[in-house]
This record gives sequence, structure tokens and C-alpha cells, in this order.
Amino acid sequence: MGECAEQRATDFSRQHPKLVQRTSTGLRITLDDGRKVSIRRECALCLDPIALHAPSRLLLVREQFSEGNTWWLFSLKTGRGVETEGWPLFSPSGRFLFAFNGIEESGYTRPIARIYDITGDDPKLLWRGLTTSRHKDGGWVHKWGPKRPTWQSDEKLTFDVEEWRSSAADGGGFVTTGTYVLQFLDGQWLPSHYVK
Repeated sequence: MGECAEQRATDFSRQHPKLVQRTSTGLRITLDDGRKVSIRRECALCLDPIALHAPSRLLLVREQFSEGNTWWLFSLKTGRGVETEGWPLFSPSGRFLFAFNGIEESGYTRPIARIYDITGDDPKLLWRGLTTSRHKDGGWVHKWGPKRPTWQSDEKLTFDVEEWRSSAADGGGFVTTGTYVLQFLDGQWLPSHYVK
């Protein structure tokens, strides 16, 4: 994904030269009202502006580490950023964003399953899947990750649940254990059912 993201960043910068400029310390973003905001990182070249979601006025930026990465949404209305940590998948109308990392990426980037409302000035976290748990030694254990997420509508999201099984008796390797169905009901995201 690194080379693909770098190419997208190059293409994006060519298409939007006044919106984002690379600096020696990171990126400089021009907000909708003309103000400039700087995003500074230790590795300035590790920030890749990937896309602009025009309806929400959110700039999508990937930050690459030596191993693993994270994702940011920067509001061109406020200049504030929200670290989503996962790949973005916008709902059909652009009202919601599903941020996700699968269990296969968990060697360097932990599994993520989150839904954000992106209709306000800044993204607002509405739902988070419990993809990790605390281990008895104090570290985190990756339990599962989403795979093949699909927006069925603005109010319904489905994804397969994938787990890592180390034992051959349990199937060994990455195993799809079922399909999760989330629905937006009465102003909140709720699991409607889990199909094995």
C-alpha cells in the first residue's frame, strides 16, 4: 500500500496545489476560510495527503511508520484532525465513515472497526468494535478484525469477522468466523445480528 499511497499523494498534490503543500516539517493545509494550518511530524515525508471528501470537507491523510501506518481526517472547516487509525470507507451518501484494519495487518497495525459521523464540523466517533483485549501480562491481544466491509445502505453495514487461529485443531491461520451486521437505529449504531 505504501507505493500506492505515495502515488496517490503525488497525484493529489498535482490536482490540489493550493490546498496542501509539503514542508520540511510536514504539511501545510489551506482551510476553507483561507487560514493555513501546519501538520508537523518527526518524519515529514511520512505524511501522504490521499483524498478530499468534498461533501464533508475532510482531507484524508495517511501517516506511514517504519512498519505499519495510521490514518487522519483533517477538517478544512476547523483545521482539527482526528486519528481514525484505519482505512476509510464512506457510506453511500457520505454521512458516515467506517474506519477499519483487518487482523491480517495486525503485525504492525492493530485491528480497527469504527464508525464516525462526518456531517458536523469534525468527525464524531459513534461506534467502536472491541477488536482487542487486555492480556494477563498487560499487553494487548488482537481478537478479530473486519474483512470485506460493505455499506448495504447509509443505515446498514456488513463485514466478515476474521480471527487468527494458531492451533491447527482450530483451523490454523486466518479464519472467517462469521458476518457482522450493524444497523443505525434510533440514532445509534447497533449490532443487529452475527451470522456464523
